[in-house]
Amino acid sequence: MRDLKFALIASISLLIPSVALADAQHPYLNNNHSLYAGIYDQSSDALLMAQRGDFEPLKFEFDDIGLSEDYTSWMLEYHYRLSENWQVSASAYQFSQGGGKSLERTLNYAGTEFEVGASLSSDIKINTYIIDAMYRVYGSDRAEISVGAGIHALDNSLTLNSRLTVDGDVVNQRQRASASVLAPLPNLRASGFYAFNDKWSVLATAGWLSLTVDNIDGDFRYGHLRGQYQLAESLGLSLGYQWVSVGVTENLGNGVNFFDLEFTGATAALTYTF
Repeated sequence: MRDLKFALIASISLLIPSVALADAQHPYLNNNHSLYAGIYDQSSDALLMAQRGDFEPLKFEFDDIGLSEDYTSWMLEYHYRLSENWQVSASAYQFSQGGGKSLERTLNYAGTEFEVGASLSSDIKINTYIIDAMYRVYGSDRAEISVGAGIHALDNSLTLNSRLTVDGDVVNQRQRASASVLAPLPNLRASGFYAFNDKWSVLATAGWLSLTVDNIDGDFRYGHLRGQYQLAESLGLSLGYQWVSVGVTENLGNGVNFFDLEFTGATAALTYTF
């Protein structure tokens, strides 16, 4: 009988932590504010074009203009719970590269032709801003599923400079061409959160849409899966993987801007909830 009482007490004592854990909400679900600050180590795959006037539409890749496909960016993200069911968030990161090479084929960009053999320098900047509003369709002490809509805005600009020399003599003076696209693409979004316990959790977010807004045709696909470990009650470490695919065609009166971009890579961030 004494052994039976001891076993019963031991079993109850083992259950108490799990019961308490089941009744308590994870900090992500319990707090109104969640802040992520970290890095996005991304690889890119791009196809670009800025056709003007009578020039032939000519698409090219980063390698054609001497740009690296890899870049590590800062990443910021903020979530705010307006109420039990509504949440808004905003995030930002960038892709910025400079490079150059001796052109191996003739290119035309933004109404300027760059000849084979010209010494080309390139500079690209892609700033990405995301805003969304989500409504919770399912919630518990450990899990949450939300759906909503948002805007994924890309501010893209590419500048090319070149000079052609033969045996040290300048044949063509410096040429310069630049084009930019600011593309705010609305999209549908869904997210899911699950806490395995008070230390480990996982968060997944997806977005998608294909539509035409004014003179811009856009196609958007987005996915971000990350796991988080709570270092303390409010402080955590998040590691994940993000994939973004965006195709933008801007129809102008004298030509077309075309950016087809895909970014994939690991994310790492410190998280703070309060």
